[in-house]
Amino acid sequence: MNRIKWFDSVRAFGLFLVLGYHLFHSALPGGFLGVDVFFTFSGFLITALIMEEVRKNGDFAVFKYFKRRVQRILVPMYLSIAFTLPFALLISPDFTVGIAKQLASALSFTANWFNIFSGSSYEAQLMPQLYMHMWSLAVLMQFYVAWGIVCALLSSVSKAIYKKYSSKRLLFLNGAVLTISLLVAIGSYMFLRLQIVSEIGLNDIYFNTLSRLFPFFIGATAGAIWGINSKQDKAIKKRLLSEHKKQKAAAMIIVSVASAAVIVFIFSQYDFNDLFIYKYGFVLTSALTVVMIYCTHGLHILTPVKMKEPAALTIASEMSYDLYLFHWPIYIIVSAVVLNHIAASLTTLAVSISFSALMVYIVEKALFAGNGGKGMKHRRIALAAIGAVTAAGVALGGFVVYKAPAITSIEADFVANYVASDVHDMLLMSQKADYGRRADEMSASLKSLSHEGTDSELGEERQVSEESSQSGGEMQGEAALQGSIDEEGIGAEQGSAEEGIGALQGSADGAGALQGSADGAGALQGSADGAGALQGAMENGDGADGGNQNNNAQPQSTAQGQAQTAQGQGSATQTAQGQGATQTAQGQGATQTAKGQDSVAQTAQGQGSTTLTAQGQGSATQTAQGQGADVGEDGATPPAATTDDIGDDSGDTEPEDRKWPEGVTLIGDSVPLGAKSAMTRTIPNCVVDAEVSRTVPQGRNIMVNLQNKGELREYVVIAVGTNANYDYAEQLLKIVTALEPGHRLIFVTPYDGNNNTNGRLTKETAEWLRGLSWQYDYITIADWNYIVGEQANVLAADKVHMGGSASMELYAQMVLDAVNVASQKPAK
Repeated sequence: MNRIKWFDSVRAFGLFLVLGYHLFHSALPGGFLGVDVFFTFSGFLITALIMEEVRKNGDFAVFKYFKRRVQRILVPMYLSIAFTLPFALLISPDFTVGIAKQLASALSFTANWFNIFSGSSYEAQLMPQLYMHMWSLAVLMQFYVAWGIVCALLSSVSKAIYKKYSSKRLLFLNGAVLTISLLVAIGSYMFLRLQIVSEIGLNDIYFNTLSRLFPFFIGATAGAIWGINSKQDKAIKKRLLSEHKKQKAAAMIIVSVASAAVIVFIFSQYDFNDLFIYKYGFVLTSALTVVMIYCTHGLHILTPVKMKEPAALTIASEMSYDLYLFHWPIYIIVSAVVLNHIAASLTTLAVSISFSALMVYIVEKALFAGNGGKGMKHRRIALAAIGAVTAAGVALGGFVVYKAPAITSIEADFVANYVASDVHDMLLMSQKADYGRRADEMSASLKSLSHEGTDSELGEERQVSEESSQSGGEMQGEAALQGSIDEEGIGAEQGSAEEGIGALQGSADGAGALQGSADGAGALQGSADGAGALQGAMENGDGADGGNQNNNAQPQSTAQGQAQTAQGQGSATQTAQGQGATQTAQGQGATQTAKGQDSVAQTAQGQGSTTLTAQGQGSATQTAQGQGADVGEDGATPPAATTDDIGDDSGDTEPEDRKWPEGVTLIGDSVPLGAKSAMTRTIPNCVVDAEVSRTVPQGRNIMVNLQNKGELREYVVIAVGTNANYDYAEQLLKIVTALEPGHRLIFVTPYDGNNNTNGRLTKETAEWLRGLSWQYDYITIADWNYIVGEQANVLAADKVHMGGSASMELYAQMVLDAVNVASQKPAK
């Protein structure tokens, strides 16, 4: 077949779209559909060539067909991997995690299915894959193989029906090819729409061969209808050449350029996450590509035979496939070294064009040129050089695969944070279990002593315990005697028994408040997570329950947390549910209600109220659930706490049922997860709930669940915008609305340093959040997008996650600063 002029413009246009998408994403976010231009063009060309071969030779030589595919597709692809993989030694090993599986899927042309089953995303990945672009070659090769076999079978069937080659046999074959092409195109598109209705992930739709076949078969349908040198093609040619050739040529150019302009417009307005692309963008791109193919083919007919295409267009077409192979891995490697995006993109183009020219004009010509002629000696030298370079590349590539880590450093940080958190939780559980065991032993011992009646003092204390039990409820059958167990299990409140272990008026299960506490671990009037401190103990504070040898001291709030340990074991006067007045002995345990001693929640230094509730809501006269009152020395009930008694640091007047546990609850995605250890170390009383790939709606659900359980702390930090979507404003406003009064809300602006859709969305999300803080006085912004944007070198290689201790400390300090700013603002 003679070369068809102007076809190269269609191929070059597809290449322009793909390169624009990968290298200049912000300008052409929908350029990933450039592969659909290639798919449609390939479907047309391969079908037209098959039909042309049957018309010319009377049969379809399927083995020669596959040989051509191997030469044109497989060999350049394998060589491109051998040439580019060694350069991965120049960048972070994080980029080579899972490289063996990537290569296996690429070399076997199953990369699209590998990406589906491994959950890899074309847009948002923890680390970009060096050979992610091989998915399209996988789909292309799957089409070539399947369609070649189908056409060979159809050719055999036509020979069986029509023994001799004839126009009827050709018509039968052409009709069969047309019918199957049309049916597969419709079926594939309907399958795509069904996936959308079924809410299958867009990533799975994009990579699925079955939902991506219709561009090929739209092109195949066109190839079967008019093809090349077919009867229909000759009729078209005759009509075009009849008259007004110049006007028709101009019309072909205008229609072709207009079609390309519409495609570019679509690609500039929509990107990977837009449903419009999936519902209409794919099929519209394919249809417009067919129009471009028809127009360029018509232009070939209308222009003089001696007229040649511009050399640049021919070169671009010849190098298009090799340029596609080389540009993506080179871009990943270069952009990891050259931080400036424009410089990285231009460098990628220069290097990729150089490699592609070498491949097309030297390697492929040397490999596939004829065996005779004067250039045979030079060809052998070229082949030897190619073999040596390829062998070196394979060896170095093998070393890259061998040295590839199992997980990225980012994932290692996640694991470390999870492990540290789990170990901490296990230690707490172990301590609580140990306290409970020892308390059970001590309680039994104290009961035995009181029953014997050998000590009058114990007898009095038993009476006090019985009275307290009547007024405050039963504590699983064990009387607790005015005391607590400190962090070492050695409590002191009005004496002790058995080596001072276990305090009088002790605790349920060895860890709860007098007359009960939530889960046996709450402080006086309860504590958040069973770890709150009576009179505001420090995180590691120790000390007894404020008693002394004379048994007449009143518990008072102190900066050192002398009334309660950090684990919140034991309290002086409180019931498990706060029902009823608590009876004291000899006036011990009177509750301080001096102004300013109660706070909304305990501070890091333990300057808090003497009677925090299980939800951190209590004042000096509240019970664990705010239902009862402490009784003082004289048995009288003190007056209810006023707003002044609460001593809110913000100066805000808040209703008692809107007071929350003190401290910080951070709900985040993989970015704060990487900084979790630094935050818990830097920010007092901070709980971090972070998870990889968490979205804004998921973050809202977690916040609401914690809020409903009363476990959401006063300062609520939301850091879930990294995995942003187009409805980020709506979803973030739902968080603002769902937050109940009494909280201070902090939003962390997301950052993504990649030039892709997600990077653009995170930037938009950050800008929107900054504006939100002006609308609500209880919202504070921790501007990670701005802070790290000025020093992105501290991030990991993916330009999103933590890159080491410097970035972790920077993140933690930013959140702490935001909390300090929020403390000067009113609560909701």
